[in-house]
Amino acid sequence: MSDNPEIRYADMGGGRIDFDEFLAKGCDIHFEAMADSEWWMSVAVGDRMWHLNWGAKNPRAAGYAICEEITTHTTHPGAAPGRADNAEGDDRE
Repeated sequence: MSDNPEIRYADMGGGRIDFDEFLAKGCDIHFEAMADSEWWMSVAVGDRMWHLNWGAKNPRAAGYAICEEITTHTTHPGAAPGRADNAEGDDRE
């Protein structure tokens, strides 16, 4: 079996093992918000595909998802001076 993607689990103690990381190279990704506190992502690597789902156990809990480009050589239109990752309309500090 290929090492791509690499799926990692963490030992949480007490015999509990939880999903920890999903690392993939050369893949196609589709990320989608399904509700205020629920997300879904598909990852395709060659002819193999995975679906990842996550969210809050309490569906009334508000979640958040942020998308930001972190390459330092790219400046988005409307970015604040010295902030390549500050997209137009984003007032986060």
